[in-house]
Amino acid sequence: MELLIREATSLIYKNSYIFKILYSKHHDSSWVLFIEEHYSRILLPILEKRNNNQSTFIPVGMQAKFIIHNFIGLISIWMHQEKPELPEEYAEKIIYLFKTSAEQLIKLDNK
Repeated sequence: MELLIREATSLIYKNSYIFKILYSKHHDSSWVLFIEEHYSRILLPILEKRNNNQSTFIPVGMQAKFIIHNFIGLISIWMHQEKPELPEEYAEKIIYLFKTSAEQLIKLDNK
């Protein structure tokens, strides 16, 4: 996952002019559905194999969409920065956020 994030952020940074258009306030959000469909086809077999046909509380389709939408959201935050951070720096933030739950983030200051 870390390698994928590092590679993706590097590619996105190199093509940031395209992503700034996609993340503009006046974009057509149908591209998000395309991304979701495309990457779900990649993630679903991985998640299904990991779950090994066991009954899970969160269906693998929902897990895939969760991962994809979280990544898209983090890229959106990055593209809305006045001066986007270098991909190496931002990739580390994405990795940290993927490894840290929202509950942990809220409790970080209240150890």
